[in-house]
Amino acid sequence: MATVFQKCKTDETNKFYPCEKNRCGHNWTVRYREPGGRTARQREKTFAKKTGPDGADAFASKVEHDKGMGVYLDPKRGAITLRA
Repeated sequence: MATVFQKCKTDETNKFYPCEKNRCGHNWTVRYREPGGRTARQREKTFAKKTGPDGADAFASKVEHDKGMGVYLDPKRGAITLRA
């Protein structure tokens, strides 16, 4: 399950912690695992907005849908060297 949160309110190592404002304007983070259960790699991606077509909630639901349908693709799969 993908998790959407703001690091300024949850991560004590973040330089903005603790952020008491409701609408602070800091980035939203989506944390999810690749297919494979608890042994799979954990990834994070940050977004400026939580809602909307290009927001964190939309990305989280897309990742979970793709994993459920079996069409998830690794985001780094296109990162090949020029020599290769």
